[in-house]
Amino acid sequence: MKKELQHRFPEQFNILKDLFGDNINANRLNEIFQTCEEAWESNLKNFHNSEVKYLLIGEAPPWTEEGKDIRYFYKTFDGNWVRRVWYAFPPSQPPKNNIDECLKQLAKEHFLLIDSLPFAMDYTTKRNNRKYFDLVKSCSDYLLSKLQNPKINWSENVKVALAFKLNGKALIEAFPCGISLPTGQVLNLKNKIAIDGSNYTSSKKLREILGIK
Repeated sequence: MKKELQHRFPEQFNILKDLFGDNINANRLNEIFQTCEEAWESNLKNFHNSEVKYLLIGEAPPWTEEGKDIRYFYKTFDGNWVRRVWYAFPPSQPPKNNIDECLKQLAKEHFLLIDSLPFAMDYTTKRNNRKYFDLVKSCSDYLLSKLQNPKINWSENVKVALAFKLNGKALIEAFPCGISLPTGQVLNLKNKIAIDGSNYTSSKKLREILGIK
């Protein structure tokens, strides 16, 4: 039986409760987490013959109410933010209604998205809260465990970008000396926030930071 989030991440879950009070649906959080983890693991099969050169660190899967389909980059591949990521690469139209082909194409481009938080909450009004920064730092091991996944073949020269403004600032604070990969390369996070005036990921900025031609 898979361990529930509040038992797998007890310290982090307590910080989450400090942020959201009683407005936490633990059962739904667990459901979203398990679904998204399985989708993330499944996507790694696309890297069987491909190295990761471009790493984007995001926040968490979006919150979805019970009864609605779970939305996630590696499961649904839809929404304006997803298109911002897609168009960071050489101009092309994503294959319509074919999530698998989209993800295979991104793997061929050596691109991988990793989230920094395991909790799919709506953080819109919470990111300026000191507890949010504490939560990101407390979840450092979760992020590092993703990076240590033995199914990932890392390039010798990985480029990293941060997807969002305040989550990016929290990550820079949590990793002041950068993030170490299994290869020994250290990724400096400073000045790697790839946003535009909306504070969301910019295709142009992502290309600049990752050095995508």
